[in-house]
Amino acid sequence: MSRALAAALAGFALAGCSGQAPPPQVEKAPPGSPVPSDGGSPLAVPATSIAAPASPGRLPVEAAQARAPDGITALFPDATATVAPTSSYLVRIGVRVPEARLVLVDAQDSILPASGSTELGAATSFELAPADPLRPGATYVLRLEGLSGRLVRDSAGRLYEPVSFRVIAAGKAPEPARRRTSKPRPRDTTGD
Repeated sequence: MSRALAAALAGFALAGCSGQAPPPQVEKAPPGSPVPSDGGSPLAVPATSIAAPASPGRLPVEAAQARAPDGITALFPDATATVAPTSSYLVRIGVRVPEARLVLVDAQDSILPASGSTELGAATSFELAPADPLRPGATYVLRLEGLSGRLVRDSAGRLYEPVSFRVIAAGKAPEPARRRTSKPRPRDTTGD
C-alpha cells in the first residue's frame, strides 16, 4: 500500500472519530519535475495516453467446411448451408487460439454430443463430428466460441467475437407421428 493511500485511509478513520473532514492529501512531484501549462499535477497522466480497451474483432476464418462421404460443402458466416446429416465439420482460423472450442447447437441452443479435436500452430484447426446424424430438415448452428466465455482470445491476448455458421440438415423433416385412435371393442355379451 502506498504511503499516500495509507495516510488518506488513516485520515478518514480519524475524521470519523472527530467529526471533521481530513485535510486533503497532495502527492508532491519529485524535485525538478516540469509543471504542466494547464496547472494540473505533473503526476497526472494525460488523457490522450490512456488507451481504451479495444473492441473485439472478427476471427480471421481461413476455411469452414461440412465434410460428408459424397463431398465437401463450404460454410460462410452470413449464409445458411444445406449439409448431409452425417457431416463432420472443419473450421480453420488464421491465428493461434488455444482457448476456444467448436460446438454444434440445435434450435434451443443446446450443445449436441460430439467428438472433436484442435490442431494448434500459427493457425488453428478445429474438427467436430456429431455423435448422431442430424435430424433431416432441422436447423443447427456451428459455433466457434471461447472456452471460459463467449469471446475468443488468441495467444497474443487479442479478443474476437465468436463466429457462427448456420446449417440445415438435408432431407425432409419427418412427419409427426399420427396418434392412433382406437375404436372401442364391442362387449362380449355371451356370458362365458
